[in-house]
Amino acid sequence: MHIRIYIGPLFGMGIFSFGLYSLRYVQSRVFRSSKQVKNMRDLIRKYRALISSGSAPSWPLACLIVCCPLGILIMFASLILVK
Repeated sequence: MHIRIYIGPLFGMGIFSFGLYSLRYVQSRVFRSSKQVKNMRDLIRKYRALISSGSAPSWPLACLIVCCPLGILIMFASLILVK
């Protein structure tokens, strides 16, 4: 019975971790092409330029945008709704 309480937050943490992994992948691809990235918006803009040129896949950016907020939402919603 107690295991069921922890499945939701662990599932959310797994999704969030996959989003962080895709963030690291995006950062590594952008830093290979140029070293000057000031903030997250600049990172996304430079990665979109790499996607446009065909030198980077688009799935890491989609996972980054979707999985990080979704994982946080699932973690906190499962903790709140458990009661």
